[in-house]
Amino acid sequence: MIVKPGDLPVSQVWMPTLLSLPLNNKNKQDLNVFIGAKNGLWTENLRMRLVNGTWERAIEVLEDLPPQHKNGRMTFRQVCETISESFPRDELVSAWKNTSKRPCQWAP
Repeated sequence: MIVKPGDLPVSQVWMPTLLSLPLNNKNKQDLNVFIGAKNGLWTENLRMRLVNGTWERAIEVLEDLPPQHKNGRMTFRQVCETISESFPRDELVSAWKNTSKRPCQWAP
């Protein structure tokens, strides 16, 4: 699914748009969100697990860096990461385990 929210006016950082996605699994959701703007590209990895009736979440934001190698592959730098207390950490990719120490801010 591709969602194009349009342009944000200068100095505005949030557009209060409600987006509803159908759940494909009642206990687990894995979303990869790609964001492009004039000042760069980002990838947001959102992992949600239903634990004891509560949605626990892990979020990682990566900055997409220009290709640095001859093979032209993209490289990434972790900007921030936040993992809720009861999220099952064994389900995270081994490279994604508190490498940033900088928490992400949850959207309103």
